[in-house]
Amino acid sequence: MLTSQALARNSDVFKVGVDMAGVHLWGNSLDPESVSYKASTISAIDTWKSPVLLVHGDDDRNVQFSQTTGLVQLLRAHNVYHELIVFTNDTHEPRLHKRYLYALNRMEEFLGRFLNGAAPRSTAGPQPQP
Repeated sequence: MLTSQALARNSDVFKVGVDMAGVHLWGNSLDPESVSYKASTISAIDTWKSPVLLVHGDDDRNVQFSQTTGLVQLLRAHNVYHELIVFTNDTHEPRLHKRYLYALNRMEEFLGRFLNGAAPRSTAGPQPQP
């Protein structure tokens, strides 16, 4: 949750981020005047410029997977560079050690690419996963 808030509200301060099973819409209201909407990441999507790596299990029972798929749609619509790791048939936390290692290795590569001054690759395509 904090990663997406930081990137959406302060892309001038935060250069890059990794969002793991984050909550991007509080409650269910898309009314811009709603307090829950104003507190949500998506209310500040217009100012999000920093690249982000999103990681989520599609059988998460703590945070709905639609939180991530909805954010992906908004990031695409606002031309924000992102990459996505989806662990199929997995919950909030990867159940397999090799998936943790895969995510950690991808995070290290992703953060290093942007923090070392390299330009982002073109639109991310599907990535093989363990």
